[in-house]
Amino acid sequence: MHRPRLDLPPTRQRIAPQGIWLLWAIFASSLLVISALGLAGQIAVLPERTVTGSFEAQTPTVDLVVPSGLKVSEILVEDGDTVEKGQRVILFDQVALHRHLQHIRSEISARESALECWSKTDADVLVNAATAPPVPSQVQTCQLTKQQERLAQEQLMMRRTSLKRETALAVHELVSRAENTPHAVRRILLLRAALERETLNSVVREVEFELAQLMTTHREGHLQHTTRLKDEIAALENQKTALEDRTVRPWLEAPVKGQLARLRQAPQNMARGMPVTIAQIQTDQQKTFQAEFLVSSLDAVHLQRGETLQVVLTGLPYPNNRIDAHIQAIQSAGDTSAPQTKVTVRLTPPPKVMAALHSMPNGTRSTMQVTMSPQKLTDLLHGASRHLMQSF
Repeated sequence: MHRPRLDLPPTRQRIAPQGIWLLWAIFASSLLVISALGLAGQIAVLPERTVTGSFEAQTPTVDLVVPSGLKVSEILVEDGDTVEKGQRVILFDQVALHRHLQHIRSEISARESALECWSKTDADVLVNAATAPPVPSQVQTCQLTKQQERLAQEQLMMRRTSLKRETALAVHELVSRAENTPHAVRRILLLRAALERETLNSVVREVEFELAQLMTTHREGHLQHTTRLKDEIAALENQKTALEDRTVRPWLEAPVKGQLARLRQAPQNMARGMPVTIAQIQTDQQKTFQAEFLVSSLDAVHLQRGETLQVVLTGLPYPNNRIDAHIQAIQSAGDTSAPQTKVTVRLTPPPKVMAALHSMPNGTRSTMQVTMSPQKLTDLLHGASRHLMQSF
């Protein structure tokens, strides 16, 4: 028998009253958050403000350096001259040049002798020190140091030997006394002998540990000396190679093409132990402009690399003095008591203003006024959240 099928409409699921109130609460909270964000975008926390920075026009320069130890014989150019790459600008005194080369060779020889001394064993140094002819001061220092180290090691070894001998005598005496005593006394004396042996052996082990530590310290010192001497010899070898080339070509050439500036009239007897910059060569490359200003760390939180700022240059007439600048770098520049941040900007003026900037003499310095836009509450919250994320 087939049962009749009843096509009844589906029942509707009713939403509980608690769910309806929850949906309304979520909807109201969303509206409240959107309204708060819109209101925060209108609230100005920090007004528009202006800070003072510095601006400098720089032409790429190359230093003209006299190597250390060389004596200038003659300067072939004058300040303001235009020089070509490879042009001779300074002549060196060849007699002083050969004298300095001989000095470098003697320094290399002395350090090689000292390196050989530090690489030898103490016994070899002591034997050679007694029969060797006069040696450089560095070798004498090595020999004296190794003799003192050897003396300190021998003192510890003698102390160790003395303690071992004392241990053997004390134990032997107690054992000998125990042979002719009653059984109870013999046990006590043998126990004392064992305690005496253990006590003195403990002292011997401490001395041996101190001796091993001293020898390790000496070996580490020798290694430091050999490493330092090898580095000094390598540096002197480079100087010797450069000086040998100078003996063939005893002059200084211009490294690049450009105009000489700040040429020093070096005295004839100028020969120092360090390189000396005698002039600068201003190249034909495009001028660069270094512009920067300082702000507090709290204000720097709201700045971002690539952000555009309005800059007013003091050295240009209005309205050409108002140009845009893009933030290139933001770095800390201050102590912990008054932290400040240095902001470096790249100027992006129109072509007409750029031509005026390039016409400025090299080294021209001026001040600039940087206008920082007002900070809204949303900017403050965004900067704080970004700083918080970077800290993690």
